[in-house]
Amino acid sequence: MERKIGLDLLRASAIILVVLGHSSVLLNGTFLEGFPYGKPIDGVDLFFVLSGFLIGSILLKDFNQDATKSTLFHFWKRRWFRTLPLYFLFLVLNFVFIEMNWIAGDTKQATWHFLAFLQNFSKPFYDFYWESWSLSVEEWFYLLFPLIFLYYLNIFNKKTAFLLGTISMILLTLSYRNISKTDQIDSFIYDVSFRKVVLIRLDSIAFGLLISWLHFYYEEKLFKLRWILLIFSTIFLIYHRTIELNVTSSFAQLVYLSISPIALCLSIPFFNSLKIRKSWFTNSITFISKISYSMYLINLAIVISPLVQNFQKVNGLIRYGIAWSLIILLSYLSYRFIEKPITKLRDKKINLLLFK
Repeated sequence: MERKIGLDLLRASAIILVVLGHSSVLLNGTFLEGFPYGKPIDGVDLFFVLSGFLIGSILLKDFNQDATKSTLFHFWKRRWFRTLPLYFLFLVLNFVFIEMNWIAGDTKQATWHFLAFLQNFSKPFYDFYWESWSLSVEEWFYLLFPLIFLYYLNIFNKKTAFLLGTISMILLTLSYRNISKTDQIDSFIYDVSFRKVVLIRLDSIAFGLLISWLHFYYEEKLFKLRWILLIFSTIFLIYHRTIELNVTSSFAQLVYLSISPIALCLSIPFFNSLKIRKSWFTNSITFISKISYSMYLINLAIVISPLVQNFQKVNGLIRYGIAWSLIILLSYLSYRFIEKPITKLRDKKINLLLFK
């Protein structure tokens, strides 16, 4: 797909928000302790929504030309070439770093579940490869939604099938949340047992699908409404980030986790249509966007956790600067020498299959 600066801006913002949240511990004891202040937008929610929008746009385009199983396999091949190599590389690196006592963790938790993204499918996991939780949500969504979409295509036209598939994913999520409700919960358990469980978070990506569906069939109307939707997005986000949450309430366990994704979805028509003159700023945004997947996998276990555990005597501000520098440098190297070559290999193999 053609790169759009507005979507690159959202993706770059998402990873910056994630790294800001993870790296804040390095600022403890400094005059910047507590930064970023307040409750910033959840960067992972933004990644989920963007994934839903982009994946939905790809599926609607691809299935418009050829709604067959081969199209589905083509879609999976492209996704898995993009995500799996780095995921497994950093799975191994997490294991090695813990064994070296370079970072805290429990390698006994490194079971076969991580190979199939089952570590947090319906239950939480602890003390190993924490950042993989959102990748499990993404991978299961890539697997499940196209199957549901293809099933509905046997009964309905593409427009209806896609919408019904999206609604099904949202209802599946809400149903599982409902049967998972509990009074025996605190903030930590809420985070790992609700926020970071696959079957409880699939709707976050599905809301992105809704926007992709509206954009595909009603692009002109959506464009006209982009400013109004952005205003509502801002209002909902402010509400979401300022509300005092009681994690034992039905609201927290059924509704709260959907507010941020819905609000972020409403901003996508604006950013998707955004045009900014090319400059050092736009080049920087595109650069961060391109390396964002590597940044996500590298920032916590490979950089921040070792700095926390092994360099406690170094000034926090210095460690903070080192962390950001290393994250960007290592992510660029990962993108340049691993992600990019694998993507080229993927495209080459797919082109060979298409022209056989």
